Amino acid sequence: MGEKEKGLKELEIFNHFASLSGLRIVPGTAKKREPPEPDIVCEVEGFRGAREKVGFELTELRSEDLSEIDGRQEKYTRKFKEWKEGGRVGKAPQLEMREKHTKAFWMDEQNDVVKRLLTEKFKKPYEGEYPKELIVYEMGNSFLPVDVMLPTIGEHLVECRTFGVFRKVWFFCRKNSLEERSPFYADVSSIARDKIRKLDQIPPGKKPCSFCMTPLDPPLPGAPAYFCSSLCLDRKNRGEDWMPH
Repeated sequence: MGEKEKGLKELEIFNHFASLSGLRIVPGTAKKREPPEPDIVCEVEGFRGAREKVGFELTELRSEDLSEIDGRQEKYTRKFKEWKEGGRVGKAPQLEMREKHTKAFWMDEQNDVVKRLLTEKFKKPYEGEYPKELIVYEMGNSFLPVDVMLPTIGEHLVECRTFGVFRKVWFFCRKNSLEERSPFYADVSSIARDKIRKLDQIPPGKKPCSFCMTPLDPPLPGAPAYFCSSLCLDRKNRGEDWMPH
């Protein structure tokens, strides 16, 4: 894809996001920019009709790294099937064990790629004397569902605590074959800041519930997470703590 086609694609994606999220873009102001500026700069109408110039950087959750992961997953799954049909699985217990955890294994790898993409964006310098926001978008090219991608992005924001030059980080799922609710958008940075605020208020010697952030006594040594009820555990597993209210 050439630069011109890429620019038109980004403008089309941005306009779709803006119409869905309710951003009041001043007609005719959204323009494609070249690095080191953000991808798109426009004017946004805010409180009482005041206009603000804002830059938006777009990044897709589908890089060459994700493509390579998907390719290795397909190759591994095909190889295991051949071994299984040939009766050779018994001679490869490690392969059989990994097959049982294939989905979780590849999800973890994609999660790492998502975090790396975000970190690279946060470290990148951008020019322009105006606020900047990041839109992380999904076009249906990843096998990760929204309730996995959204917490992955959000929890990484909590770990980073600062988001580079960006005042907001958005997640925009334009299409996802695993989700009935797409298209979908969320201001992940606002939820992350609320979690950071609650973490900073946890008294010494206490640990937060992994879902509602209620201060609790520390979990037993080696426990990966702590919940104040089975309901919190169920809601955490559904990714509800990162869903916009």
